[in-house]
Amino acid sequence: MEITQNLIKNFLDYYRNQNLKKDTILNYERDFNQFFRLFYQRGLRNVEEIKMPIIEDRRNQLRATPTPKKSIYYGKKATLSERTIQTKIQALKKFLEYTNDVYEIGMDYRKIKVPKVHYQHMDYFEKDEVEKIISTIKETEKHRINRIRSELLVVLGFTTGMRISEMLRLKVREVFKGEICILGKWDKERYVSFQPFAQNLLKLYLKERQKPLPRAGRVGENKADDEYVFISHRLDTFWLPITPQTVCDLNKKYNTNLNSVYNIHKKYTSHTLRSSFATYLLEEGVNIREIQVMLWHSDIKTTETYLRVKDTKLRETQRRVFWWMDF
Repeated sequence: MEITQNLIKNFLDYYRNQNLKKDTILNYERDFNQFFRLFYQRGLRNVEEIKMPIIEDRRNQLRATPTPKKSIYYGKKATLSERTIQTKIQALKKFLEYTNDVYEIGMDYRKIKVPKVHYQHMDYFEKDEVEKIISTIKETEKHRINRIRSELLVVLGFTTGMRISEMLRLKVREVFKGEICILGKWDKERYVSFQPFAQNLLKLYLKERQKPLPRAGRVGENKADDEYVFISHRLDTFWLPITPQTVCDLNKKYNTNLNSVYNIHKKYTSHTLRSSFATYLLEEGVNIREIQVMLWHSDIKTTETYLRVKDTKLRETQRRVFWWMDF
């Protein structure tokens, strides 16, 4: 069977009908089309011609691919991470799963190994370092509206543990409601609470959004409580949510200042704030099982990868436990 654009569309629709998330479908589309270009260049056209040699060629191609400039790892890692490589191979595996199931053709998708990538413990920020991140934002951002938006991203990330994709879908009314149930990764539901200080910061942000935009000199269109919390500050897209790429670009800008001014050599990302949220709760005595629920991890081992316990905390624990051993 020839691989055509119509077949690729049917493949994506197959998983769309299984209620996979929109972002997952888009990733499958991008990653499979990248493979298909290599496949086509080799003079191959049919599903039955997808064999292990071309799959291994694809892995080798990915391992030689430079880290893209838009990545937060640009300048840190020369080539794509192992996690990115395995994610892209997964799209090919899902395509063969589709052709196996629907047409009963093609190589057995189970022969394609996608090794699990073991994570090292992530960086996390201490409370005083989070305050320095906010100071960095104030020093870096010229316009008040940009500054408050970035501060709000830090506050919500550090106090709720929300993923960046979840924060960028937030609506104004949801934050003022105080608590919402969100549909997270793998369609899991969990409750997230918003504290008064975050709501007050949002009120300041909304006031700034009623003023003329710094660059345009005109007020953007607002949509009251149906509006997204984190929006673009361009006049033509004022009411639309900002993109993850915009957040990534801002974070890289703040990282530069954190390194040079405050000598903090940790990577500031939205995910690092999530790790900081988990670690701060642990150090404040919250049970790891409760942290697992708040992060909504199905496996507590995943939660453990987010946690770092300071050496001083460990020493304090040892002293507290063995206080009686004074000979």
